[in-house]
Amino acid sequence: MSAMTSTTTLPVSDGAQAAPYSAKGTPPSEHSSAASSIHSGKAGKAVKPVKSFAPPAGVSQQAPIELGKGRFWAIMAALMVSVFLFALDQLIVATAIPKITVEFNSLTELPWLANGFFLTLFGFNLLYSQWSQLFPSKHVIIFAIFVFELGSLICGIAPSMVVLILGRAIAGVGAAGIFTAAMIIIAEITALHNRAQYFALFGVCFALASVLGPLVGGAFADHITWRWCFYINLPFGGVALAMIIFFQPTRPPLGRAATYKGYSKDMFWSVLKCDWMAAALAMAWGCVVSLALQWGGITRPWNDGGVVTCLVLIGVLPPVFIAWEYWMGEKAMFRLAIFARRTIAGASVVLFTLFAAFMLEVYYLSLAYQAVYNSSATIAGVKLLPFILVQIVVLIGSSRVIAKIGRFKWIIVAGPVFIICGAGALYSVKYGTPENHLYGFQALLGVGIGLALQNTMLAVQFELKAEPWLIPAGTGAAIFMGFAGRIVGISMAGSVFGNTIQSNIVKYAPDLPAVFANALINDASAVYTLIPEQYREQSLIAYTEALRNVYIIGVPLAAIGLMGGLFIKNTRMQTKAQEEEANRLAREKEAGVLGVIADAEKAVGQEGRAEREEDIAMATAAVNAEPAAVVEQREGITGQDEKRAAV
Repeated sequence: MSAMTSTTTLPVSDGAQAAPYSAKGTPPSEHSSAASSIHSGKAGKAVKPVKSFAPPAGVSQQAPIELGKGRFWAIMAALMVSVFLFALDQLIVATAIPKITVEFNSLTELPWLANGFFLTLFGFNLLYSQWSQLFPSKHVIIFAIFVFELGSLICGIAPSMVVLILGRAIAGVGAAGIFTAAMIIIAEITALHNRAQYFALFGVCFALASVLGPLVGGAFADHITWRWCFYINLPFGGVALAMIIFFQPTRPPLGRAATYKGYSKDMFWSVLKCDWMAAALAMAWGCVVSLALQWGGITRPWNDGGVVTCLVLIGVLPPVFIAWEYWMGEKAMFRLAIFARRTIAGASVVLFTLFAAFMLEVYYLSLAYQAVYNSSATIAGVKLLPFILVQIVVLIGSSRVIAKIGRFKWIIVAGPVFIICGAGALYSVKYGTPENHLYGFQALLGVGIGLALQNTMLAVQFELKAEPWLIPAGTGAAIFMGFAGRIVGISMAGSVFGNTIQSNIVKYAPDLPAVFANALINDASAVYTLIPEQYREQSLIAYTEALRNVYIIGVPLAAIGLMGGLFIKNTRMQTKAQEEEANRLAREKEAGVLGVIADAEKAVGQEGRAEREEDIAMATAAVNAEPAAVVEQREGITGQDEKRAAV
């Protein structure tokens, strides 16, 4: 097969046949009759492209950007540093909270120190996926890092708790774009057959940040100042920003190589017309989930008016959100039609449930080491290393297996199985269980997380590989579901623990004075530092039993994730040789589309381009069309593989 000689005929309405276009997108002669009809508009009216040409006018499949090794790894290093800082910021404040509350004397606003970051992170994530369809991903991530750095600077110099919370909210806006844009850039610069290995590197960043966050935060708070929890982002983020500016090439948004016109007034107007209402609804939902589960049964009774209102809104806001997105149609930031694809729907369920399980298990394992096994926050972080190290090894190993066998479904499905085993094993932990048992149990969790989380993102992008213009929307939707799971997981775990520890104190330590009971609820170190010796054993039993009720939440969450994973198609990725050939063809087609449009613009002028959109669409469709054999090779699925894909 010669890609250079394949041709496609351009239909016209009067039954005449236009001259064929080559795979390069140029007519056999310099100006064929078809080219003339496109340029002059004097020929019969062209037939509109059939619905099988799903992309809008000028959209073509994009091959990865060709980069030298040095430039490629400079970009990867910048992305990894940015993602690491974003992940670090999620937990770095946890161990610095006591110092912050003492300085500002503002305990009542404390929950918003975390919520301010996570709510804007949650709400703006999908807006960035929309912006990534308007602007080059390089510009999107530059903006995101700048906003993240600005928020970090405000936090570092904050003179009050209100300003600190404002800074955290601004940092959350930037963090949302860092992760979303990084995932899209990976889609632009890597081939699918080895993309899992690069996603694994981001997973390593998350895993390390999960442990180092509390360690670094505690070290800064104890030995320097808590403000360095935020200042640390400035030099490292600045270096990452500079590397992206100098090394990342500027490329049109995915799938818009032919239609991207650069910056214009219309483009900035499009930003204002983005789906801001959906972002507001998402943040409102995250807010009421957090408040309802923070208040209910802990600081307020469940029948309190504020708690009831939040619970009602938890149920009301999702249907309102869905109805709004349905009404917005293609302008929606959360494209409902994408979820008609079973792979994306299943992957989103996996991300939601496993992100929830990941956050609650890690957070409350750390709490167990501090409260039950009398470890400092620093040592508790060290004791989480089995979880993190196993996760890193499995992340890297599974990505290489996927690159070797070309399949990912059953690797993803295996992840929730290990999490069910690990969470179930942790539920067996009782007062007096040797501490080293927890190391093995958390290692099971690490295997499950390593198998599933990052590889699920690969499944989403693979599903949309032939429709690159949908990759930002699909990637953003999947990340959105993961962030939603994080909010639900931590909030649910906090509610279960807060309510259970209170009832357990009554059950196992009924004689414990109220002042010590309150200390036990609010301070993880209170068992060994404040509780009198005669109440210590009962207090430890109460604490351990409350933690068991949190751990078991991971079992149903992972079970739901397992069912979601079964919906992912068992498709095979292309081999390296197949994908390189497909990418070569894609580059030739893209050059052909741009050539057709450039010729049309020379003939009719830039201002007249809008009047020729239909003709350009027809020409683009002709250039993009591929012989069946090429499609078959590009998909890499034939015969028996097609049957397996349906499993």
